[in-house]
Amino acid sequence: MDKEILVNIILAIIAFLGSIITGVLVPYIKKSKNKNNMMLLKLVVDTLVTAAEEIFVGSGRGDKKYEWVYNELVKRYPKIDEKEAKILIESAVNELHNVQNSIK
Repeated sequence: MDKEILVNIILAIIAFLGSIITGVLVPYIKKSKNKNNMMLLKLVVDTLVTAAEEIFVGSGRGDKKYEWVYNELVKRYPKIDEKEAKILIESAVNELHNVQNSIK
């Protein structure tokens, strides 16, 4: 009888630890993974925007630059939302212009 109670207590502890792992650790790992993916995506967009500035030299070519960056981004991330892509591209362009203005 005592062994049966001990086994039930151990099984309850294992179930409790399992619920803690799935409730806390798994969401933490997913959040960390999403953060890393977002940082990588932002780096890719920054690089594409900088490349577009080098490829399409001259003023008045913003539409071509945007189109090129968007197409290249979709090639690399086919599931990206159009609205999210636009926000990321505009953010990268603003950052690039801020850096260029601070250099001048």
